[in-house]
Amino acid sequence: MLVAICVQRSLEMVVGLLGILKADRAYVSLDPAFPKQRLAAMLEDSQVRVLVTSSHLVDGLLTRQTDVVCLETDWETIAHESEENPVSVVRAEHLVYVIYTSGSTGTPKKVAIEHRQLLNYLHSIQQILNVPNASFATVSTFAADLGNTVICPALCGGWVPAYHLPRQGNRS
Repeated sequence: MLVAICVQRSLEMVVGLLGILKADRAYVSLDPAFPKQRLAAMLEDSQVRVLVTSSHLVDGLLTRQTDVVCLETDWETIAHESEENPVSVVRAEHLVYVIYTSGSTGTPKKVAIEHRQLLNYLHSIQQILNVPNASFATVSTFAADLGNTVICPALCGGWVPAYHLPRQGNRS
């Protein structure tokens, strides 16, 4: 089952991705900066049943029956779920995520990425760049492969990416 995630670059984004993956699901990355019509078309095409998002992004996204989980408002509901670490049944040939092409030929097309493809890609990038434990700023959308190039090595390798987030108030 595919689960869509449409949130700004943030810690909540990483938490959402991990939650989807820990549930043995694949995610469909939706960039909230995309036009609402494009996002709605991607949701419709991917036929997701669950959308992980923020409450201020929900309007205009849903074109069919979809369960919505708002990361900033649904923590009480989420807290009632099991705290047990789920046993994964994911295999190398299972999907990890789906992204959409830029649509340069007219209509964006989905590209399905399997766990084995992602792992092979990450290993080759680290080998080619010769930076096994480096951290990179997350400046690209995670709705494209480049965004996953930064986030996934950090999650798989145990090192933390540096986030390029807008400053809000007195945050460090």
